[in-house]
Amino acid sequence: MTMARAELPDHTSRFLGKAEVYSMHRPRYPKEILAALSKAIDFDQEKVVADIGSGTGILSALFLENGNMVYCVEPNRDMRKAAEDNLSEFTSRFVSVVGKAEDTRLPDRCADLATAGQALHWFDLGATRKEFARILRPGGHVAIVYNHRRDEGELERTYSQIIEKYSTMKPPEVEVDDAYVAKFLNNGDAQRLVFPNSQALDGEGMLGRLASASYMPSPGSDGYEEVREAVYKMFEDSGKSELTLHYDTVMHLGRVTP
Repeated sequence: MTMARAELPDHTSRFLGKAEVYSMHRPRYPKEILAALSKAIDFDQEKVVADIGSGTGILSALFLENGNMVYCVEPNRDMRKAAEDNLSEFTSRFVSVVGKAEDTRLPDRCADLATAGQALHWFDLGATRKEFARILRPGGHVAIVYNHRRDEGELERTYSQIIEKYSTMKPPEVEVDDAYVAKFLNNGDAQRLVFPNSQALDGEGMLGRLASASYMPSPGSDGYEEVREAVYKMFEDSGKSELTLHYDTVMHLGRVTP
């Protein structure tokens, strides 16, 4: 089900043409998130979720598979269409919305949990805070979830070097840490929960993971073949056909204060 609106122009256009590689090659979120939410806030299948900046639906899928109703709010046309295709089996509980964090177009007090996965650094914090407060029911919570790539391994360091050398525009400088989330929520009451996560990739998978970033070359664009060569050299040097990127999946869980 889709709530259609006019397109919303701004930085979201950075991901035009990225939907397929994003959907296929971004890491998923561990199911342990659901157990942690159940323990912390009595989260269950009856709760309604508003996933803001939902992209291709990677985080949304976790909740839809759990049996929740999910509003997926995404301004980028390509990403939203990918989510609609990926999540079509959940038609009765999946609502695709053309909106943005600062103006979700959702009804007042419609959700028990507002989530953002890999997206908070794109939001205007003040406007989004007010919007989250509006759409959440009394006692509702906010969960900010990020897959933070670890940097202590040789593979992760090489991966970062490829980004530094071949990025087509400056990567976002915002670090979504405890202080940034506290600033967004307008209080210091958030829990920080960490889950180990990993992503095993072959050469094409690693190339797709890199291309999924807004600041990296897309297939067919300038610089893409150079990135391909760097990726396959990384595999050649390792002598392996599959390499594993390691992440810390960090969830900040709290309530928003308008």
